[in-house]
Amino acid sequence: MTESVRAALGALQDERDHSWTPAQLGLNASQRHELVIGFDQSRAIKIGDPMPNFSLEAVDGTTIRLDSLIATGPAVLIFFRFAGCPACNVALPVYQRALWPTLRDLGVPLVAISPQIPSRLSEIQQRHALDFTIATDRDNHLARQFGITFEANSATQQAATIPLGR
Repeated sequence: MTESVRAALGALQDERDHSWTPAQLGLNASQRHELVIGFDQSRAIKIGDPMPNFSLEAVDGTTIRLDSLIATGPAVLIFFRFAGCPACNVALPVYQRALWPTLRDLGVPLVAISPQIPSRLSEIQQRHALDFTIATDRDNHLARQFGITFEANSATQQAATIPLGR
């Protein structure tokens, strides 16, 4: 059976359905709906668009540059929120098991990118024994160029400061 991120995220949602309050579930669903409705695809990078030149700092301190990343062929970039993000902690290990082995065998680099600082990102890399590169996109500079950033609504931002279960 092929493992999928969709299935893993579905399992995360099932767990939330059983452990979160109706108010928490409603807030989460509302935020996701707003993000889907508000996403402007016309601003996002598309197949065939030129890639902006970039350099990112990897958690090991090395610099990842576009020109060296694609010097011998394609590369895969995955953007994620932060080391403590529940969905990221579900998706990245699936990429490790289901996507990375094939990419590695083909010589295609995989880079997971977050705006979080490298010292915090090393936590998620170690927690899940991720063998692919994890790098920081400070201030979402590259993600903004790709047109894929979002801002949580005020209710979600406020709830983020209150521990779950209250």
